[in-house]
Amino acid sequence: MKVPLANLFGKNSHPLTTLIEVLDQSRNLVSRKENDFVRSGWTDRKEALNEIDSLMHRIVSGMFPLGEISLMFAPTGKLQELSLSNGWSDEYMTLANKLDSVLERLK
Repeated sequence: MKVPLANLFGKNSHPLTTLIEVLDQSRNLVSRKENDFVRSGWTDRKEALNEIDSLMHRIVSGMFPLGEISLMFAPTGKLQELSLSNGWSDEYMTLANKLDSVLERLK
């Protein structure tokens, strides 16, 4: 899902813009063709991408599914399990840390 990040919330440093960037970067990792989804909690790539796209769309529409996003990124959550199974856990940790920072700013 392409989102016009530069104009979405006024400033690129806005936490909601950063939140969408984290989801978009996660989407890029999830979309890798070599990913194996067996232990992730998602049945396949399409289901995972649909979930991420839905979260991004809801943010752009003014809804803030922060609980759902937190669950997806949680330890042993879908995204972490996928990253561990597919060799990109370092990238996942970078995004999870960025997400934690964003969620702290949104409190």
